[in-house]
Amino acid sequence: MEPTIISRPLANFSPSVWGSRFASLSSSPTEMEFYRRQVERAKATVEKMLAASAADGPFRNVELINLLERLGVSYHFEAQIEDQLRLIFEQSLSDVTERDDGDGLYSVSLAFRVLRQHGYRVPCDVFHKFKDVKTGEFKECLRRDVRGILSLYEASHLRLHGEPILEEALSFSRQQLKEYSGTNVIEPHLAAHIENALICPLHKSARRIDSWRFISFYAEEESRDETLLRFAKLDFNFVQLMHQNELAFVSRWWRDTGLQEKLLYARDRIVELYFWATGSHYEPHKVVSRIAATKFAKMVSLVDDTYDAYGTPDELQLFTRAFERCDDESAVKQLSDDMRLLFRAFLKLCDEMEQDMEKEGRCYGAHHAKDAFKELSRAYDVEAKWLASRYTPTVKEFIANGIPSSSYGVISAAYFIGMGEAMGTKEYEWLKTNPTIDTATKLLGRLLNDIMSHEDEQKRGHCPSAVECYKKENRVSDEEAVEAIKKMCDDAWKDLNEECMKPTPVGLPVIQHFLDLVRIITFIYIRNDSYTHSGSLKDHITSILLNPIPI
Repeated sequence: MEPTIISRPLANFSPSVWGSRFASLSSSPTEMEFYRRQVERAKATVEKMLAASAADGPFRNVELINLLERLGVSYHFEAQIEDQLRLIFEQSLSDVTERDDGDGLYSVSLAFRVLRQHGYRVPCDVFHKFKDVKTGEFKECLRRDVRGILSLYEASHLRLHGEPILEEALSFSRQQLKEYSGTNVIEPHLAAHIENALICPLHKSARRIDSWRFISFYAEEESRDETLLRFAKLDFNFVQLMHQNELAFVSRWWRDTGLQEKLLYARDRIVELYFWATGSHYEPHKVVSRIAATKFAKMVSLVDDTYDAYGTPDELQLFTRAFERCDDESAVKQLSDDMRLLFRAFLKLCDEMEQDMEKEGRCYGAHHAKDAFKELSRAYDVEAKWLASRYTPTVKEFIANGIPSSSYGVISAAYFIGMGEAMGTKEYEWLKTNPTIDTATKLLGRLLNDIMSHEDEQKRGHCPSAVECYKKENRVSDEEAVEAIKKMCDDAWKDLNEECMKPTPVGLPVIQHFLDLVRIITFIYIRNDSYTHSGSLKDHITSILLNPIPI
C-alpha cells in the first residue's frame, strides 16, 4: 500500500540571508570597557549641560532635551528630563508657546511636540496665531521657514481626535516639504532629513534607527555641539557592542533548539527578530525584555508559518487543541512529528521563563504569556477555518479576530517579562480590561502587515486580509480599500496619542512600550513586508548591529 501524500500549502520562504554567522560573534571586553569609561566621562559633562540649560530659559531647555532624545542618549537622564518638562508645563508654558520672534513656528512646534510626547496635554490652539485671519489658511510667509515647516510637520503627528487645526497643519506642512525636497534651495543633508521625515515622521519612527540617522544629520549641522555629538557616537557604539553579545546569545539558542534544520517550511529570521527587539527597546537595561521578546517572537513566527504554510485542517485542529490543553500530554501525542517538536520547544521556553520569574515572585507574568499564546492559536485557527471554507468575513469580524491574530499580545507579554516592578499585579489587572492603547497597538500591527503583505499572501493561498474584507464588503478597488485601511491606522494612532496623555493608569515604561512596539512595526512594514522579504533589512541590520559609527 502506497503512503498517503499530504498536500501542504507551502510558501517556499527565502532562506536566512545571515545563516548562523552570529552564533560565534563576541565583543572584546577591552573594547567594551574603553567605551564604558568614555561614555561615563562624556555623560557627566552632558548632565551639567542639561542642568545649565534650565537656567537659559524654557525653550533652550526643550531644545536640548529634544537633541538628547533624537541622538538616542536621553535614557541616561530620564528623571531630570521629566522634572524639567513638568516645570515648563506647569510654570513656563506660555514662554515657549507664545514666541513671536523669527523662530516662532519652529520653537512653538518643537515645544508642542516634545511636551506632548511626554504626555503633557498642550492645547492645539497654540497654532492659531500662525493662520491668516482673512483666509483661515496658514500664513504664506511661513513657507519660507524650512525648519519651522519641518517642526510643524513633526508636531502634527501628535494630534488627537477632534483637532482639525493639526489636520490642516499636516496637510500644509507635508505639501511644502514635498516642494522643498524637489529643489536645490536647501542643504543636501537637510533635504535628506526631510525626505526621511516624509517617509516616516519622527513620532512614528523606531528610536534606535532614527538616532542612527540623526547622528549623521547632526554631524553636518553648523550649529552642532561637538560634546553632544561625541557622546552620542560613543554611546551608540557601546550599546551596539552589548547588542552584539545578545545577538550571539539568541543565535546560539536558536541553533541549539534544532528547529532550524527540522522545520524547513518556516521562515528562518532570528537575526531580524532580534533587530526588531533592539529597534523598539534598545536601552541597555532592557536586555531581559529583548531576549524574551526575541525568543517568543521566534515561536510566534514558527507557529504562524505552521498555520499558514504547512498544516492541514485536521492537523491544525489538533494543534490548537494542544495549545488549549498545554499540560495535557495526550493532546501533544496526537500531533504530527513536526508540530510535536515545535510544541515541546514552546513548552520548554514557557517553563524556563516561569522558573526565571518565580525567582522574582512574578509567576503571573509567565502565565500571562502562555495565556496570550493560547489566544493567538485560537485566532490562527479561526483564520485557518476561514481559508478552508473560502469564507470572507465582514470587516468587523475580521478586526475582532485580527486584533489577537496580530500576535502582539504575545510579543508584549514577552517584553513585560523583563520589566520587573514596572509590570506588577496592578498592571496585569489593567491589561485584562483590554485598554485602548493595547487594542490600538494590536490593530495597527494587523493592518500595517495586511497593507504590505496581502498581495503576496493571496497569491499563495491565504485567508482574506483586511484589504480583501473591505473590498468585498464595500465593493471597492484594491487602492480604495488600502486608503480606507490607512485611515483606520490614522485613527488608531490618535487613540494611541490620547492614551499617552497624563494622567495615565500605568507608569511611563508600560505606556512607552506600546508606542515603541508600534514604531518598529511601522518600520518593518513601511515599504514592504521586510520580515518575510528580509533582504531589504540587511543594510539596516548591518548599520545598527554591526558597523560602529566613526568617532
